[in-house]
Amino acid sequence: MNQVHVTICVGTACYVLGGAELLGAIDELNHSYGGRVSCEGSPCLGLCKLGRENRAPFAKVNGRLIEAVTVESLKKAVEEALSEGGNG
Repeated sequence: MNQVHVTICVGTACYVLGGAELLGAIDELNHSYGGRVSCEGSPCLGLCKLGRENRAPFAKVNGRLIEAVTVESLKKAVEEALSEGGNG
């Protein structure tokens, strides 16, 4: 059974710009995908300082960066990772 690992940035900027909502979706993700998704919050992924083209909040799904992430885009990325069948 493939496993997907999600890291959600909860640094100040990410938290204020939507990271709090993403954390709230963790239980839903775990429930919806039968425990095939492991999620964690990270104090800061350090991505805000990369430049203006990068937009908070940030998350990683199996190491793949997602910027300006929403609950919907996070779910889509998780579904794509599950369908790829890899552990990333």
